Amino acid sequence: MAEMASSAFLQVVFQIASNFIIEEMRLENNLQSELGVLKKNVAMISATLNDAEKINPSQPLKLWLDELRDVGYDAVDLLDEHYAELQRRNLVYSPELRHKLSIINPKRVYYRHDMSHKIKEVSLKMNDIFQRRINFGLNVNECTSERNRHEITTSLPPTHIVGRETGKREILNNLIPNGDMQVGESKLSIFAIHGMGRIGKTTLAQLIYNDERTFMYFEMRLWVHVSYEFDLEKVTRSILESMGEPQSTGINLDTPQRRIQKKLKGKRYLLVLDDFWNEKPHEWEKLIRPLHKGAPGSVIIVTTRSKLVADMVSTFPSYHLKNLSEYDCYSLVNQYATRDDRNGYTMLLASSSEIFRNCRGIPEMAIGLGDQLRREHEIEKWDEIIRNWGERYAFPEERNEFINSMRSSYSRLPSILKPCLAYCSIIPKALQFEKEWIVQLWMAQNFIAKESEQRVEDTGNTYFDWLVERSFFQRMRIGLNRDSYEYSIPDMVHQVAKQISAEECCVFDVDKPCNLSKTTKHMSIVFTSDGLSHTHDPFTEICHCKGLYTLLVIGGDLINYPLKLLHNLFDCLGKLRALDLSYCNLGLLPDNIGCLKHLRYLQLRNTNIQELPKSICNLHNLQTLGLRNCFLLKKLPKETRCLQQLRHLDLHLDYLRLNVNQTTQSCDILKSMPPDIGLLTDLQVLSRFVVSMKNHCGISELNDLNNLQGELSISNLDLVKKPNDAAKANLQAKKHIKRLELLWRRDIELHQYSNEIIELVLENLKPNSNVKELNIVGYPGELLPSWLGSTYLSNVRSIFLSDCTNCLLLPALGNLPLLQDLHVKGMHSLKSINCAFCGSNPISFPSLKKLVFENMSIVEKWSANENCALPHLSELILKGCANFQRLAHNFPSLTKLTIEKLPAFFGLRRYPSVKYLKIVAGDDWIWDSWRCLSSVFSLTLSQLSLEIFPASLPKILDSLRCLEISHCDSLTRFPNDWIPAGVTYLCIKDCPMLQEFPKGLESLKSLEDLEIQDCKNLEYLPELKHLKSLTRLEISGCNSFVFLPSEGLPNALHFLSINDCPLFSKQFEDLQSLDRIKIKHVFSVWIDQKHFRSTPGGNHGECSN
Repeated sequence: MAEMASSAFLQVVFQIASNFIIEEMRLENNLQSELGVLKKNVAMISATLNDAEKINPSQPLKLWLDELRDVGYDAVDLLDEHYAELQRRNLVYSPELRHKLSIINPKRVYYRHDMSHKIKEVSLKMNDIFQRRINFGLNVNECTSERNRHEITTSLPPTHIVGRETGKREILNNLIPNGDMQVGESKLSIFAIHGMGRIGKTTLAQLIYNDERTFMYFEMRLWVHVSYEFDLEKVTRSILESMGEPQSTGINLDTPQRRIQKKLKGKRYLLVLDDFWNEKPHEWEKLIRPLHKGAPGSVIIVTTRSKLVADMVSTFPSYHLKNLSEYDCYSLVNQYATRDDRNGYTMLLASSSEIFRNCRGIPEMAIGLGDQLRREHEIEKWDEIIRNWGERYAFPEERNEFINSMRSSYSRLPSILKPCLAYCSIIPKALQFEKEWIVQLWMAQNFIAKESEQRVEDTGNTYFDWLVERSFFQRMRIGLNRDSYEYSIPDMVHQVAKQISAEECCVFDVDKPCNLSKTTKHMSIVFTSDGLSHTHDPFTEICHCKGLYTLLVIGGDLINYPLKLLHNLFDCLGKLRALDLSYCNLGLLPDNIGCLKHLRYLQLRNTNIQELPKSICNLHNLQTLGLRNCFLLKKLPKETRCLQQLRHLDLHLDYLRLNVNQTTQSCDILKSMPPDIGLLTDLQVLSRFVVSMKNHCGISELNDLNNLQGELSISNLDLVKKPNDAAKANLQAKKHIKRLELLWRRDIELHQYSNEIIELVLENLKPNSNVKELNIVGYPGELLPSWLGSTYLSNVRSIFLSDCTNCLLLPALGNLPLLQDLHVKGMHSLKSINCAFCGSNPISFPSLKKLVFENMSIVEKWSANENCALPHLSELILKGCANFQRLAHNFPSLTKLTIEKLPAFFGLRRYPSVKYLKIVAGDDWIWDSWRCLSSVFSLTLSQLSLEIFPASLPKILDSLRCLEISHCDSLTRFPNDWIPAGVTYLCIKDCPMLQEFPKGLESLKSLEDLEIQDCKNLEYLPELKHLKSLTRLEISGCNSFVFLPSEGLPNALHFLSINDCPLFSKQFEDLQSLDRIKIKHVFSVWIDQKHFRSTPGGNHGECSN
């Protein structure tokens, strides 16, 4: 695989060189001859590399490829240096005149002569290496294709299967009718199962194929393994063969397809197409043409690694198969390892977390571990095997099938994606990252091909999506931006990326030995502890890698290192393209950062940077400058306008919306944008613009920045004195801005401006109609702009109006057709909300799902008429509105309702659809409204002042399943049998006077989860032994709690956590404590954040923190 990586990187290196030559020949007339010769050599080498990639190289050929790689990088460095000089010349005073006089400028004459000599030298060296290609027979393809080694599957399932029953049940419920349901009977149903290689897609399909319901429902069951190389004729004949027909020969596709039609006609069938890779819709359509002849209810199941394939073939939402859970992983290892050996079972039970960590939820790794443990008869050695399994499994002989599987996926990637994937091997395992981060790093390395009509960022996003759809990246969770996700690289993909990147990529863990290579081009350095504790200086070691292109510092606290160290580092790493020092507690950058003339990417996110050195403006290639969450940043360099290649200037503050008071203070630190920032017309990202009164720093600088994408926050709008200045911001022309935030500072005297001027300023800040999220914070005017309540904002999904303290009316927001989320806060001059708020359309707020009214001190009512239906409103929050009295609307879709601190509230009306209800400080009305809660599924009662709740009220709450009672400072006890019988989740927290639980708790046969937090006076629990459904018990912060119930804990209990209960902890320290015996059957036990595991003797001993 290393040779494949070398070819992949080589191709992109020479493609980069070719792109530079073309661009520089366009810009520079004086070096046309030299660049032309170099261009010819680069083109010939690029063509030769297409053959070199297909050959299994000998050692001499590998050395030849290494030479070619080195001269390729030399060429790129030289051309990049020349390109930076050309950019610099465009910034000097009167560049055209300077260019005409360059023939008599001794500095330029010397530079031209020196550069000509260097280009010729590289070109000659390149030609010499190229001529030696004939010694290696590059035209002979001797490789053994990956596809020939691809595993063939059958319909027979493995002997031991865990963790896939839920998936089987979900898919069968979709595909096989139940009762009167006629699912899939009108047409052929196609269902796709997708996920990374070796995750268990085939196993899940085998379970479905062999299920009893499948036998009974389908008249014919067929299994075909499609595999890596799609051959339409071969797959068609395989389908025919699976019907019991002999395979035909010949090249005619019509005959076998007609035979398939004849065999399927009138029969309900199940066909599994396993391991499908082909992403061409027209070939898929040809394949399934004869398959439509089956009877209604026929089903095709396709397993694939590609989400693109899954979306292409499915008539149902595809099923994404994920890793096994911790318990399933342990169960699978147990099945292969113990064979009913009780001691072995106990050992595995105690090590379940470590098993999961080292097997990563991958069935094949769990099976391999189980088999390895079975061969080791001395159980005492199992701990070491489990602990080291993750590293042991890294050896090819232990995971050959998985690696081959990943290699197959890699080899099918387009050549433009191979270096992108290889580059990702510098991302440390388990690190979660955003799409924009890796795309900007790819841009810095020039990995992304330039499309004529497409932004390079959009092309990079397409590359990334390709890799996600083919399971090379996993989507983990939603990022800080609600429209974005965070991703990670699966461990097995990371291992393959590491192999294909050879020595060019490196993850340097400073706590582990690492042999750094001088050929390393891309590196991440990982700090897992305080930098001062290291016995060696990692940055001094990195200085030996003088050809480094990428340096990512992960987890380092650079405040412990002298600034001189970074100064020396920058002196040594003059070829850096990308430098990431995020989260490094860094306060200053050395001045010599301006010498990194190749630098395109500088990320300083979440650092303590207060000021950037002036020399940073010499980085004429810089594309990305990341200063997100740099709350101490005071100013940007005056000459920032010289960064003509800058595309991303990220000044976003994550707390800007969440905490207005803190935000204003934070924004005040950065008081101005640098002069003439409006000249940077290539900017795609400028997340924050701080208005200033300084020359060339006003809001009009936004006028020409019409390529801005994503979000834009404009602060200090109180400094905009003239409505015409606001109009010059030209927000209407910024059609790619999706999130716009307009902020005025609070407590600023605006008496010198009339209310009319203030209102006209906001009127002239009219955004483009494409905006999806709009926030207006601190606006001091009395009326909001006309465009806010009109259908002009036809694409807006979210509106946040905060601290508009002088506003007298809410605009007709009900007219906005796509508005889904509306939050109105701190409008202290608003007395009532009338029907004009709902708009003039027949249906008001046709898309609204969530509505929040918060801290509106004098609002008393919200009027309603027949048009104010809000048909899709599912969540309503009323909070801190001291005079609000009643709700007059029906809200037919309302499922979630929160009422918090409304002392004047009269009470609830009946909302049959409400399932989730939260009441905070509602003593005066909640008990009178109790009968309106009959449909509630989840109820939270907080900050109620009673010492004892009213008896018998809960008996009507038959539907209640989740009950939380919190922050009831006076509550001492509950009436007996107060908790509804159907509750499955019960949480009591922050009730400091509560002394005992109600009698009848033991009758809650459905209770599964019990949490008790910060009940300082609670001494004991009632008997829980007979709670047959209880699987989770958590107790924390109960200072008086001493013992578990005398009869012990339920047999079903799976998880027990007891923290910050000092009296209990003291008696539990005794190894003979009765409570140790009571918990011996519990699968996972945590006491004061320490994990206790069972030993072969049946007791619990401390395992880990």
